[in-house]
Amino acid sequence: MEEKNVPDHISMDSTSASYIFKPLHTIRLLTLLPGQFEAPISCELAGAALNAHTTYEALSYVWGNPQVTRKIWLQGHDFEVTENLESALRHLRPKKNSRILWVDALCINQKDLSERSSQVQLMAQIYGCASRVIVWLGQRDADVDISFDAIIKIDRIMKEHDREHISSSRSGLSETQRTARSHWSQELQDDRAMSVDTTTTSADPTTTCPKEEDLVSFFQLSSREIESLRKVFHDSPWWTRLWCIQEIAHAQEVILIAGDRSMLWKQLPSAPKIRKHTKFGGLGNLSSIFARAEVLNILRHRLKYGTDEERPFNWTHFSSLLLFFGERECSEPRDKIYALLSLSDTAQSSIIPDYTKSLSELCVVVLRFMIVENRKLDVLCTYEYENLIDRRFVTAYEAFSKIGQFFQDNHGPVLESFLGGQLRFQPKFKGDITFEQVSMLSDLTNYDQEKGCHYPEKGSFLSRDKEIIPSWVPNLSLRPFVQPMTFLGVGADSYKASGDTEVNDDIFHIQFPWLLRLNAFVFDSIAEISPRIDTEKDGWKSVVQDWKTKICLSTEHPTNADNADVFWRTIIRDLSLEASGRLTAVELDCVRAILCSWFEVPPDENSRFEDRTTDSMSASADPTISRLCKVLSNTLTGRCLCLTIKGYLGVVGGRSRAGDLVCIIQGASIPMVLRRFDDFYQDARNKGIGLGVNLATANFFTQVGVGYIHGIMDGEAMVAAEGPEIGMERIFLV
Repeated sequence: MEEKNVPDHISMDSTSASYIFKPLHTIRLLTLLPGQFEAPISCELAGAALNAHTTYEALSYVWGNPQVTRKIWLQGHDFEVTENLESALRHLRPKKNSRILWVDALCINQKDLSERSSQVQLMAQIYGCASRVIVWLGQRDADVDISFDAIIKIDRIMKEHDREHISSSRSGLSETQRTARSHWSQELQDDRAMSVDTTTTSADPTTTCPKEEDLVSFFQLSSREIESLRKVFHDSPWWTRLWCIQEIAHAQEVILIAGDRSMLWKQLPSAPKIRKHTKFGGLGNLSSIFARAEVLNILRHRLKYGTDEERPFNWTHFSSLLLFFGERECSEPRDKIYALLSLSDTAQSSIIPDYTKSLSELCVVVLRFMIVENRKLDVLCTYEYENLIDRRFVTAYEAFSKIGQFFQDNHGPVLESFLGGQLRFQPKFKGDITFEQVSMLSDLTNYDQEKGCHYPEKGSFLSRDKEIIPSWVPNLSLRPFVQPMTFLGVGADSYKASGDTEVNDDIFHIQFPWLLRLNAFVFDSIAEISPRIDTEKDGWKSVVQDWKTKICLSTEHPTNADNADVFWRTIIRDLSLEASGRLTAVELDCVRAILCSWFEVPPDENSRFEDRTTDSMSASADPTISRLCKVLSNTLTGRCLCLTIKGYLGVVGGRSRAGDLVCIIQGASIPMVLRRFDDFYQDARNKGIGLGVNLATANFFTQVGVGYIHGIMDGEAMVAAEGPEIGMERIFLV
């Protein structure tokens, strides 16, 4: 649910709560008792069966600031709710008759973790069985009036155009209509599959779309109306809320309410509606306003009729859903996962909401599920972060290795006790310790002053205060720091570094869920690496140009390809600019010409990525240049160029460093960058932890990131791995 950490002044003691929240066997429904607008709000709760015979409306809203509350009467007792919920109830309350609602903050005992877990499992059914879902956008203001009136105007003009279209031939269209049709037909042809960065907050200025004057002319919209439409139907907090995705996707009927203004969801001029009723494409800048509504319409269509086969974006992959909706907001990190489960049949049946699990434990469960579901490791290649602090198990272990001496009452194995709880240690400072590591010791543990020991909380990897998880498990509550090189659902077939292999059957260790057993080929290691590149900051162009000079002057590439072409292909990951797939020879000629014009001239150190040194480089001059800019930025931003010992050029994660290993992993479509972790297990080896392997010879690694290494992205390294002397070896990823 959206706001689970309810402040103390909202919650009640267990005795008071028992009068309000009776034991729950199905669901509770809220009866909003009638009253005058200014009268105190009074409600009652009652259990109800969740089926088609139960009539109620479900409220979809933003909780708002939990510190700003208002008082209502619930079951005859004072009960504090957020200001936004109180406003919604006040506006929805009838004057004469009662209204039956389902409201998460009132129908679920938020302090009962077991009840919260069970009710979240029913969320899709709760919103799907409701007679309609009420979207509360907030109180009425000038922008609400202007935007609602503008939608009525758009709807009227669309209907008038439909009648004109039926009664007249195409040649009879007005000049404005022909102009709009030309723009929109082109945009319809350019409509591409949604990728993880398409949920933008503004329109792409390089997209072929109607100009503002065309919109004003055809739809008779002023700039003020367009501004109000964006504020109410794009920028309003409800549109950025994660839980609203499933609430609307499963709804039978939806009504949007702001104060005393309302309209049906189907009145929104989303792009699919425009295409259906006017045969036009999207609405350009106006379409971007309703982009979030369009995504919800696509989901509603998929859930009702099945997958939209015309779109390559695969909604059935849970990893795709996590990435695509990663920017949506929710206050409870675990809800980044739970709020999307009902949109994936396989995930819903395999991952059970459980608020007693820590985020780290949940992320391990989800990653294991996605690996098993897809038989691939591409999900491990998706998330890259700027750093590991507060995000990985390894960082804390490194800190503890320097800060404290571990011991246990029964002198058992250090690592087992560390991961299972009940480990205690006394800090005996030694070696080079950073202030950050000292602070982490305090943050990650509970200190027993009487015994003088720090205790990680039992049952978690470290502490529930700050979640630390294995190097291969991303914090799924965070959005990736950089654009993924590949992920399940889109572009996963572009690369086949490990050929057509799938993950090995014994990848998971039964006793240690944080450990992965992989079959890997350590192909190469990084010899030289550039500074991390940020195309939005000064100096990035010099880095790229220096490396281009370095590569062109170096010895022949291991594949015997032209060094300059290797460089051009590498900095855009060899991706096609026209469609999904790889760069063609014809496209390479175009890319070479454009990039040479950018990098052969002395770079302007003060120019940012979007600044061009000549008019011919203007992104608006050619859509090909625009697409090239996007691919180049997505490839380089947050990453580094690297050169391997064997002479291969690549792009790797920003945390990589010289000496890191380039590995081909069975079941992974792109190479992984790994770092040896053996030193940290010396104590574990000495005490003989039972991992089922010979610790004296076992290979332990942490995942640093992934990379595009030109010349081995299509399985070339696998040929060497299958040789008589070199082959796959068993490694452990921690």
